[in-house]
Amino acid sequence: MTVPADQRLAPLSDAALALALGVCVGRPQSVANVGRVSVLVDELVRRGVFDSILSTLDPELAASIRLLDSADRGQRWARTGRR
Repeated sequence: MTVPADQRLAPLSDAALALALGVCVGRPQSVANVGRVSVLVDELVRRGVFDSILSTLDPELAASIRLLDSADRGQRWARTGRR
């Protein structure tokens, strides 16, 4: 298991994190959002609910979220030099 990247996420409910992820996914073009998607995904994975959340979505939407997570990780790595 990984430690949450942002301790401020720890007290939030799974539903609140999923909502925040949806907002970030809905506006991926925002430069200010670099790293937010991957941090939220990491926290949901750490809690063990990410796959179950994606399983309730349309398969194309779930694949798009996974792709956006991967792209966001690349952007975060390019910006910070950390994976």
